[in-house]
Amino acid sequence: MEILLVCLYILLLSLIIYKSSFFESQVIKKKYLLIFFWIKILAGLSLYFIYAYYYPNRQNADIFKYFDDAKQIYKALPQHPLDFIQMILGINIDNQYFYENYFVYTEYWSKRLQDSLISTTSVIIRFNAITMLFSFGYFNVHTVFASFFSFIGQMGLCHFVENNLKKIHIGHVLVIFLIPSVIFWSSSVLKEFLLFFSIGMLVYATDKLFFYTKNIKQKLWTIILIIIACYTLIFTKTYIFVLLLALLIPFVLTKKYQIKKTFVCYLCSIIVCAVISYCYLKLFLGKDIINFIVFRHNIMLNLALEEHAHITENHLLQADIFDIFSYLPIAFVNVLLRPFPFESFSPMMLLSEIEQLILEILTISILFLGFNKKIEQKNLFYFCLFFTLSNIIIIGLCSPIIGATVRYRSIFLPFLCLFFLLLCDEKTIKYRYHKIISFFKVKNK
Repeated sequence: MEILLVCLYILLLSLIIYKSSFFESQVIKKKYLLIFFWIKILAGLSLYFIYAYYYPNRQNADIFKYFDDAKQIYKALPQHPLDFIQMILGINIDNQYFYENYFVYTEYWSKRLQDSLISTTSVIIRFNAITMLFSFGYFNVHTVFASFFSFIGQMGLCHFVENNLKKIHIGHVLVIFLIPSVIFWSSSVLKEFLLFFSIGMLVYATDKLFFYTKNIKQKLWTIILIIIACYTLIFTKTYIFVLLLALLIPFVLTKKYQIKKTFVCYLCSIIVCAVISYCYLKLFLGKDIINFIVFRHNIMLNLALEEHAHITENHLLQADIFDIFSYLPIAFVNVLLRPFPFESFSPMMLLSEIEQLILEILTISILFLGFNKKIEQKNLFYFCLFFTLSNIIIIGLCSPIIGATVRYRSIFLPFLCLFFLLLCDEKTIKYRYHKIISFFKVKNK
């Protein structure tokens, strides 16, 4: 039955992709986009089999824990449909009745504590509970839907990039869809699929609202998209919502008013949003961001040591701004360059090591062949730069576990690759490539 449902939904969603004008690119044909979608589904199914058979402890498997919690929410539907609706909508559920009948049986629904500063789990659990209306409890149907929603987000990001580049080539689009770790981690029932959906939709809808909508109906649908994306981000990864807000403000202002000092505009916006966020957390919520970073880093480190996970550094952070700043270079190396070749021989880490090595070689090669001091698309360039740098700092400081870091950084990898591609000029790459080829031909003679 599960195989039949999976095939049916793949067929239905593929038909939607084929028929919808949203799933169209300026440089990639629709048939290739369909292939990208099918690759995502295969990756999601592969991740399921890895966690189901290679890591048999279901309680520690991230892809199952939100699904299992959703079962407790979904079981209310047959006899208490109003309870189910209230839990999905979040209406009047913070009371003893809901706790005793439902939430006490969940592991992650009420997991907030200090972690709520950076992420919560209620949205992804609600997604699973709603999807059970169509999946009848079969896990891999959820995998197909997760792949589809993250693919929607990637298409949104694709439109955003295409709309903001004067000269676009296929490389600008391929880095959005074909980075292996992006495919792998965004194609299952993990927070990453929600993040790709909401990031892609937010940047696409914001750009469309200010520059491409022509009538009230279009504006209304675009605003609804923005609200959905913002809600998903706020209750999945709050810091990414704040970061995108800080980046979209200068992006829109620069594009609308042709501001020349783009870097200054972005830097000021980041600083202002950071100060406002710090003050809000300190004054209204009574939480200190420095203490939170230290708490998050140290608790993950202790957990990794208990479970013998592969860590970046055995370094407990101190609640001191100087200690945090001194750790930043290590954080950058851990996020950007780890895992090093042959650092670990587990199957999952070996794949990450191969991908890391290939990305580094390609990056160096592209920069060597096509580096151009004159950056034409400065607005998109600085958007990608600051989004990448901010994520590197946050992930590097908060996560000392290499496996977690590999997964978390999949969110910014397309932006990092776009950043390097925007540093290069296609004509320069072709010129230097032909020059190198000609040199070796002459030398062989």
